[in-house]
Amino acid sequence: MKREAQPGRKKAKLLATLALAATFVWSAPAPVRALPATAQRFVNYLGSLEGAGQEKLSLWDRVTYSLVLAGGNPKRQSS
Repeated sequence: MKREAQPGRKKAKLLATLALAATFVWSAPAPVRALPATAQRFVNYLGSLEGAGQEKLSLWDRVTYSLVLAGGNPKRQSS
């Protein structure tokens, strides 16, 4: 018969996992940290193009335009 896990051990494992995940997120390079914002902009642009009634644009055209408009990190300044 399998022994039931102790509640304290489950909580400790969960906290250790969350701490490890937070470490990876904070130590990630800037492009990786910017990915969620870029993905959100892509989804917003794609939804806007679909809602604008552009029947002439194919799915791939809308995806391409959304990728171009979402681009990289807009806060980065070129020198």
